[in-house]
Amino acid sequence: MLRRYYASRGFVAVTIDYRLYDGPLFPLPSAATMTDVVIKAVGDMKAAVRHLRQDAATTNTYRIDPNYIFVGGVSAGAIAADHTAYLDSMDNVASSELTAIQANGGWEGNSSSTAGVYSSSVQGVLNFSGALRDANYINSGEAPLFSAHDDGDNVVPYDGDDATIGGFPIIYVEGSQFMHRKADSIQVGVPNFLITIPNSGGHVSYFTSAAAQWRDTVTLASSQFLHDEVLCPIVVSITQPEAVQRVAARFFPTPAVSNLVLDFEEVPSRYTVRIIDAVGRSVHEQAKVQEQRLGVSRGNWQAGLYQVQVLFEDGHYQPVQRGVIFR
Repeated sequence: MLRRYYASRGFVAVTIDYRLYDGPLFPLPSAATMTDVVIKAVGDMKAAVRHLRQDAATTNTYRIDPNYIFVGGVSAGAIAADHTAYLDSMDNVASSELTAIQANGGWEGNSSSTAGVYSSSVQGVLNFSGALRDANYINSGEAPLFSAHDDGDNVVPYDGDDATIGGFPIIYVEGSQFMHRKADSIQVGVPNFLITIPNSGGHVSYFTSAAAQWRDTVTLASSQFLHDEVLCPIVVSITQPEAVQRVAARFFPTPAVSNLVLDFEEVPSRYTVRIIDAVGRSVHEQAKVQEQRLGVSRGNWQAGLYQVQVLFEDGHYQPVQRGVIFR
């Protein structure tokens, strides 16, 4: 479903094979075993990214742009994608993780011979109910992050807790809430967007019939996020070379019901706020704003996905563009 959706939106969609845990569930696998499995999967995903760049530089079979490679997945696939994007040698990792990394070929893994020849870096992450071992792996300047997660997920926690198998705790991880809190921090400032499925104890409920009303919202928001936060800032930097500085901002709550808050790390100049609906109509505009924290009251707007644009009068600062959802 996801592969076809992104292909229909103009992306080259690639499905990869990666190693999974194939041992017995009883006795339950240990935390060390699950760590080793995740590191193997990360190595496989990094090898796949390098393979795409190798193809682009040689036969060009897939006709991708190697400057715009995104990784993502659902549940276990999201955990692999999250670590592929954010776990690196600059992070402070626990001894158990370092042991698994060293046993599986180092930071680039042992899945191919292209390590050191082609880059495994990625430019965006789609995290559907995934987690990191430690949200502190996310650092300034790293890939923008999109997530969707049930707030009461009983398999991969929304916050910081044990991931479970059959209801039994296996290993502590930090889910989407912790990851986005880290990305939002002033010290990090990674562009990010989180859709929280409220009052839901399911796992990836938004892709099942139980919460089918969320499916289109999540998929549309994810593709728009990649466009706005990964592709558009690069286009802006080409067309407006003077706009070289970014302003860290977070918009909350997500989803919003009646009010939306725009919170900026700094306000370098007065700015204009525009909110645009899914068909391109402006539903709200405020000019000459100076507040560091601005509340926007919802009018008679329909539920759905909207685009928020913040344009600074000082042209040395890039516009802030973010997708938001009103329920």
